[in-house]
Amino acid sequence: MTVAERTQLMTVPDVAERCNISAVTVRRLVRNGALPYIRVGGQLRFDRDQLEQWLVEQRQRRAAQ
Repeated sequence: MTVAERTQLMTVPDVAERCNISAVTVRRLVRNGALPYIRVGGQLRFDRDQLEQWLVEQRQRRAAQ
């Protein structure tokens, strides 16, 4: 098991694949403050649980519209 798997941190490409969007869109969401992230050694990382919660919230917002 890798460190990333133990801590459940995802990279930009991981998030892009999970959300079925481009890496550019992931970075844009980060820049706009819409997507929760952390920086590790200057690189973007995403907590898997926070990402899943964010996705649930996005689905609920769409359903409410």
